[in-house]
Amino acid sequence: TRRGFDHWYGFWQGGETHSTHVFPPAKGGVLDLNDNEVIDRSQSGTYSAALFGMKAAQHILRHAAERPAVPLFLYLALQNVHNPLESPEEYTTRAACADIPDPSRRTFCGMAAAADDAVANVTAAFRRAFPGEDVVMVLGGDNGGIPGDGFGGSNCPTLSSGSCLR
Repeated sequence: TRRGFDHWYGFWQGGETHSTHVFPPAKGGVLDLNDNEVIDRSQSGTYSAALFGMKAAQHILRHAAERPAVPLFLYLALQNVHNPLESPEEYTTRAACADIPDPSRRTFCGMAAAADDAVANVTAAFRRAFPGEDVVMVLGGDNGGIPGDGFGGSNCPTLSSGSCLR
C-alpha cells in the first residue's frame, strides 16, 4: 500500500499466526490480513504459504488475461519459515520431515516444505499464463533460522554450546 504497487495482499506486522493471521498470537490479538487496505476475514484456517502462493498465482493469471502486453513484476514475500513455528500435519508427515525426532525441527521442515509448494504453484502459474515467454524468478531468503532450543532453525542445542556457530 502506497509503495508503488498496483495491488497488495498480506500483513502489516510480524509474527502473525500462519493459519488465523492474528497478531500478536497471544489472546487478545487482532486480525492482520489485508487485501489492499481492506481486512480479509475470509481466510482463517488457511495456512499462509498456501494462501499467499494461491493469491500470487491468481494475480499472475488475471494479469495475463487482462493485460497480456504489459510486463508483470510480482513481489512475493512468504511468511515461512518465520516464527511462530506452525505447520499443517500434511507437511510434517511428508517423508522428508516425518522422521525428524525434534518436534521444532520437524515443524520447521514442514514450513519449508509448504514454502516449496507455494513456489511450485507460482512457477506453474507463470508457465500457464506466459507459455514460451521469458520469466525471471529471483528467490531469496533472509538471515536463516534462529538457533537454540525451541526455534527449529538449526541443530544447535543452545546459543552457548561450544559446538555451534564456529
